[in-house]
Amino acid sequence: KKRGWRTCRSNPDGLVDMSATKHTAIRSAWKGRGRKDVSCCSRRWNAWGTRITSNAQDKLVEAQKKLQRYLRKETRNPNHKQIVAQLEEEIEQLQKQVEIHRGTEEKKEGARKDQTDVYRELEAENEMLRAKLKEKIELAKQKGKEVSEDLVTSLEMLQIQAEKHALQKKIQNMLQKETVVPLGYRSGAYANDGSEEDQKYQELQGSLRDVVGKIRENVSKQQERSVSLKTPQQSGEGLDPDEVDIPETNTEQQAEGVEVQENQENLFRQLMNSANEMLSSREKAHAFVKDLFRALDESEFLDGKEHRLVVLLPETPIAGEKCRAYFNRMQSDSLRDRPQIVLEGGFNGWMWEHMTVDLLPSSSARTEQVDWWMCEFSVPPEAYDLQFVFHDSNGVYENNNEQNFVFDVLHGLSPEGFQERLKELELEQKLREREEEERQAKLAMEARQAEQEAQDAQFAKEEVLSKYQEAINIITDGRALTSSHVWKMFPSPPAPGRKAKLYFNMGCSCLNHAPLNLHFGFNCCWDNGVKGIQMKDAATSHSSEAEMYVFPDGSTVSKGGNQYWFCAEVEVPVDALTFDFVVSDADGVFDNNNMSDFHVLVQDEEQLRPYLTEAIKLRTLEIRGARKKAEEEEEQRQQMRKMRKEQMKQEALSTFRKQQMHIYYTQPEIPVAGEKVTVYYNPKNTNLNGRSDIFLRGGWNRWTHSEVIQPIQMRPCEDGGICSTDHLQASLVIPSDAYMLDLVFSDSPGTGEHVTFDNRGGLDYHIPVEGSTKLEPPMHIVHVAVEMAPICKVGGLGDVVTSISRAVKDLGHKVEVVVPKYDVIDYSQVSHLQEIEGYHWGNCYNHVYHGIVEGLDVYFIDPDNGFFRSGCIYGADWLPIPMTDSERFGFFSRSSLEFLLQSGRQPDIIHCHDWSSAPVAKVYWDNYHEYGLERPKIAFTIHNLNYGAGLISEAISYCQKATTVSPTYAQEVSGNPAVAHGVQAGKFHGIRNGIDLDIWDPEGDIFLPIQFSPDNCLEGKAAAKKSLRERLNLADVDRPLIGVVTRLTAQKGMHLIEHAIYTAISRGCQFVLLGSAFDSKVQQHWNEVASRLSHEHHQMVRLHFEYNEPLSHLVYAGSDMLLVPSIFEPCGLSQLIAMRYGTVPIVRKTGGLYDTVFDVDHDQERARWEMREPNGFNFDGADPAGVDYALNRAVDRWYTDKEWWKKLVSNDMQQDWSWNRPAIDYIELYHAAIHS
Repeated sequence: KKRGWRTCRSNPDGLVDMSATKHTAIRSAWKGRGRKDVSCCSRRWNAWGTRITSNAQDKLVEAQKKLQRYLRKETRNPNHKQIVAQLEEEIEQLQKQVEIHRGTEEKKEGARKDQTDVYRELEAENEMLRAKLKEKIELAKQKGKEVSEDLVTSLEMLQIQAEKHALQKKIQNMLQKETVVPLGYRSGAYANDGSEEDQKYQELQGSLRDVVGKIRENVSKQQERSVSLKTPQQSGEGLDPDEVDIPETNTEQQAEGVEVQENQENLFRQLMNSANEMLSSREKAHAFVKDLFRALDESEFLDGKEHRLVVLLPETPIAGEKCRAYFNRMQSDSLRDRPQIVLEGGFNGWMWEHMTVDLLPSSSARTEQVDWWMCEFSVPPEAYDLQFVFHDSNGVYENNNEQNFVFDVLHGLSPEGFQERLKELELEQKLREREEEERQAKLAMEARQAEQEAQDAQFAKEEVLSKYQEAINIITDGRALTSSHVWKMFPSPPAPGRKAKLYFNMGCSCLNHAPLNLHFGFNCCWDNGVKGIQMKDAATSHSSEAEMYVFPDGSTVSKGGNQYWFCAEVEVPVDALTFDFVVSDADGVFDNNNMSDFHVLVQDEEQLRPYLTEAIKLRTLEIRGARKKAEEEEEQRQQMRKMRKEQMKQEALSTFRKQQMHIYYTQPEIPVAGEKVTVYYNPKNTNLNGRSDIFLRGGWNRWTHSEVIQPIQMRPCEDGGICSTDHLQASLVIPSDAYMLDLVFSDSPGTGEHVTFDNRGGLDYHIPVEGSTKLEPPMHIVHVAVEMAPICKVGGLGDVVTSISRAVKDLGHKVEVVVPKYDVIDYSQVSHLQEIEGYHWGNCYNHVYHGIVEGLDVYFIDPDNGFFRSGCIYGADWLPIPMTDSERFGFFSRSSLEFLLQSGRQPDIIHCHDWSSAPVAKVYWDNYHEYGLERPKIAFTIHNLNYGAGLISEAISYCQKATTVSPTYAQEVSGNPAVAHGVQAGKFHGIRNGIDLDIWDPEGDIFLPIQFSPDNCLEGKAAAKKSLRERLNLADVDRPLIGVVTRLTAQKGMHLIEHAIYTAISRGCQFVLLGSAFDSKVQQHWNEVASRLSHEHHQMVRLHFEYNEPLSHLVYAGSDMLLVPSIFEPCGLSQLIAMRYGTVPIVRKTGGLYDTVFDVDHDQERARWEMREPNGFNFDGADPAGVDYALNRAVDRWYTDKEWWKKLVSNDMQQDWSWNRPAIDYIELYHAAIHS
């Protein structure tokens, strides 16, 4: 079974180039060919699970080793502390389990000692009762009375019971010396055959059986004499009432399972004879099982079953009751001499309640043909079948010749009912998960709210205190004074919130000419503006001799010499810490205290604190209110974006249906479950054109419904107002549980080579149905890829993997991604990264990590062989290390499949991408499909056929469906030997890529000066254009700006780009190029071109040679046109991004460029077929004349018809080039792969 297989596969000599012979050997070992002691369970059992866990002690050692290995690693995970803490916590839990296990063993040992005490007490009680009976018998003899037969029989039974206790005590002592098998069970597996101890054991067991037989014989005699025990009056024996209780007490012995009061053999035989009648109803069945186990006579039950391998009690298990399984070890070739036997089982096709139960030897006699071992388990109420196998925990199995032991279960659920129960449980689980997510989201929101409010308060405090910090520093430094010989302040210090007078002595300053002007502020905050007033002469009294200055405090000073005072009155704010001023005279000369200004102390920080506290509260409320308002505005904007995205998604579905109407449609347009629908079909637009008869056939629910639509001959359309004369029609009644109508059309009702089918290129026609009582189950898709944006991206492959995964997940399906754990991953883009259980494979241990990237579940594989610790994603071929990219990615492809197998996953689709994960297809079908990973089908996507043609060809041969990234590119490469056989097999399709609207969205783009939508696109693009010109130092002129964002390679049409630059200059346009070359010679050439252009047209052209994500967003938004002159382009994303930002594309007619850009002058009909409006300019050929033709037409329109251009820009922005439509196409492809 699986452990033998797991052992074989966990130690291969090499996985990258494993030979076919080795695989054959492994499979042979797994199937148990040529070996009696190795057998295999059925596929259903193999699919049920993947690993058998070790005991707690082994797990503890493994966890300690894992922690040591991790601490020795040179490269540390960003979540290093978290991982170490998790490992330490796991070790602590395992240590507790080990302690609990030890405690359990100690309890078992105590139980064995307690059993010895029980036997001692039973012996003492037996001896006391025998003495009492003997005394009564002697007393009766002395009185000359006849001794009651009951007394004699009871005494005999007590003597036999004593003998039985002694035998059992000997058996127990023997077992305790040899093994830990519980008391009362003994197996020859625990002793050598023919040994003296084993013979002694068999003799004791035989004696014990004889004793039990005597007990039963005496009981039968008693019950033959009377149905119940007689009283002394009834028997006339003269016994007192105590004597009546003696036999009952003597025969109680419930610890040994013997009940003398009931005739067990008769009761058990009656139950077995009436089993069929008792099982007829649920209530009777449950009562029957309970009575059956109460009255069980094991020897009676097993009598006559010596040649059977497995027996159940009851022989038909009852749901909700216990069941006992007997296994005859002597009838098993593989387990006959094994010392341990384990039952591994499950219910309902291994889908419900797996169980692992140890078997113990039964108490029945062992012979050359019989050695019954047994175990007991409970049958769950949901069961409709029971399946199990036996093994010895070391890889040797007894599994009914690979068919498993399978038994029906009565009074449980039906298979259909069980499926419904599973759905209910799944729904309940989802509801619980949703409730938990909502609870966690609420807690997170409350935590974020509290954190935001704390930040608001902190910002307010910092902002308020920042106004006073300089003043506080001046006060602390002692530069704020109350008076000096140059100035005086009254009152001193000034009172906050009141007026104060400043006196300034011009005679002690550098000022010479009155009048003086006072320039002042508060709290050293000159940024808020400086106030100025003219100061007056401070002389207030005159005498005949001299003028005097009288100050508010009563002090005076004579005018003259260096005493020349001026004064001014100011209003002091309530929050003033310092009053700051400088003074100037009529000549404009300033006295600013040697550039330090004058500072008057008003109050210290402690005095201001109540005001500051209130000011901080008010500012906190202001900040919080502004933040909430911004959040509400952002929420409204996000709601609008969400509504627009949902609208685009619905429009994509509607467009998908409308595009099929030239072939088929229905009335009503959306069929309703339980009602009639009419299908209209036009064979003239299909491969059935010209056929005289057309037949409709189909099914429901992606061909999974039990009801099949047999061939129906279609008749001409009856209502000319609904359909044309070319249409045929047929009517159907939809089942109430149908959620999808599946159709194909043919020219004959039969099958065979002579029949021609229209099945939409192998995808079939699928029409959604509303109102079904069933929901369409989601698919499980796993992407295996070596790139993923934004964490490990080199080219467009990484973008596609992330985007298609998100789009399909948004449609309700489960999507996971498996990638290598490179040492160059951008871990800042990975959330909740943690190591989970890994596996040994490929001669090393493979660590597995789980994290969330862009809302997707991503699994990172990190083998200890260091294949992905090379500092790069691609390029190992040129590194001084003994590995190549093909070896690295070949290992990864196989390891990914091993991860799926060992983790128990059974996805519907495994989607691999390009040559790097192409080996998945062949390896899966050769080594995994028949060995536990049987559910998946393979989808394969070619992103670029220039690399790995051999691996691509192999993948197309083994996959169920293959795609490339646009329909036109699929046609262009259809003759390539690598894909031609896929085209002939009808498995090769073209599905264009899309762009991620969350990444490329002008409404939420943080790199733009103004975020814009189609409603304000002119304003937004004008701001982006201005910002781009300022950043690149281009002239701000009313001229068209042409942009290019590309890699500088021959594929991208470098010679056409260079020619277009000079054409644009000649037309007065500006030109911006953002990109770089991998080839140093190519880069050198472009450096020379840039140098020449910077001298000749430095304000009109700018070539920027680097990858710059923020600048690329600005180029897409700020350009009027985007040039994409690729020689070949599988899909292309630049033209799609450009249209999203309202930039008109100019492209060469190739691949995905042709599929997405419809020329405004020549492609009106093609655009209507695709249900779009013309959106750009395109050209044929790869010469300068072609690019000039398209470029000149675009520039002419920009110059001559601005209103037309504005409409074109708005139209381009509103076209949906997201993953909405490709996701629908991929889901159709996945379903076709599943049913292929």
